[in-house]
Amino acid sequence: MSLPKEPRQQMINMMYLVLMALLAMNVSKTLLKAFGLVDESLNTANATQQEKISNALNDISVTFERDSTKATVRNIYFTSKAISQYAKDIKDDIASLKEELITMSGGYDDGSSFEGVPMLVECKNSDFALQLLDVRGDGPILRNALNDTRKRWLETIAEMEDMEYGKDPDSTILNKAGVRIMDELPETVEVDGAQVPWHYNMVKGLPMAAVMPTLTQLESDLLSSEIEIL
Repeated sequence: MSLPKEPRQQMINMMYLVLMALLAMNVSKTLLKAFGLVDESLNTANATQQEKISNALNDISVTFERDSTKATVRNIYFTSKAISQYAKDIKDDIASLKEELITMSGGYDDGSSFEGVPMLVECKNSDFALQLLDVRGDGPILRNALNDTRKRWLETIAEMEDMEYGKDPDSTILNKAGVRIMDELPETVEVDGAQVPWHYNMVKGLPMAAVMPTLTQLESDLLSSEIEIL
């Protein structure tokens, strides 16, 4: 199920898809710079989403402090805390993975090589991500953590709607609640008639300049889902 997107987010996503298509044909300096710009835009949008989450939690906390005697208010307060806590670990894991890849790539330059856009020193490298996600095994762990967060959210939504996760279809639970969240990630995806691990397909052949916005998009999906539920 697709997540609701603001016009700015839709534009970023469309640009990202176009860039991915161009990437398959040629990795030029202009294309690398474009990926850097996409990552900057995604990070800015994510910061806005995080601010919305913080504001929502703050509003709920203020209401709870004013009248914590009401069962409904207490339920909303503690449920909102749980919703955000479920996502905290995986958001931290993605951030740590990105930091490690940044270090492996020599960090960001001063922007002088790409017309003012700070870029990873090893922005063309296409091995670092596979080393961590595939060889070291971080990919399956990342996928499982994302799916586990989604499951915990669905369990919470189902309980709020007097439904039963695992018995009622996910789509029915989400439709009744009126929210849309990130899709469950498959273990493998079909590529040219063969089954390829999800994480391998996500970064195979991509330079670091493209890997970073790919991971930032995962963060975006998490944040969009979290604010939807809250």
